[in-house]
Amino acid sequence: SHYSNAEVIDEKLTPLEKARFLLATRQFTEAKATLIQALKDPAYRLYDDHILRSILLVETRISKDPKESIALFTQLSETPGLPLDDKHTAQRWLKGLQAWAKAPKVAESARLSTGEKLITAGASRGIDFQQDDVALLRGTAMVHEALESGKLTEPQRRKALYLLGFAYNNLSQFFTGGWGELYLEKCIEDFPNTQEAKWAY
Repeated sequence: SHYSNAEVIDEKLTPLEKARFLLATRQFTEAKATLIQALKDPAYRLYDDHILRSILLVETRISKDPKESIALFTQLSETPGLPLDDKHTAQRWLKGLQAWAKAPKVAESARLSTGEKLITAGASRGIDFQQDDVALLRGTAMVHEALESGKLTEPQRRKALYLLGFAYNNLSQFFTGGWGELYLEKCIEDFPNTQEAKWAY
């Protein structure tokens, strides 16, 4: 039998709680709209950083339309009352989104190698000591797609697991729960005594 979200979502939930529920149940379009609504509400000012990160996650991992993301984050960075730190973060992400918009389309066979380049470049601290979150998120998305294709050789799978562990350890502000350690442990467990397993320790 079919049910609607209206019957499932508790009306007493705050916009932030509602957005978390929608993200958890993979209702990304509704989640993004709810997060944008929460960002405009001064009552949630303390959560602006978390809200912006959640929106960037949806944009880089689900929507995957950099031009649309540029328009969205240009608008969000001008949100009245947005703290200066969050505004600067959004503007930094815009640079990453602009680089993505200019990047060529990636062939399926090049997902792992391109993902590796993005993760390596994203984790490198520039002169401003800031990593490139957009490149890291794009890179992890590509490595996941390569793994899920089932077409990787054993050395490629080893590399993919190590790369995800390394990347998630650099994305702890986006992913809680020790995702990086999980992938590094999986690499050590599945491929003991390999170079990647040694790096993973």
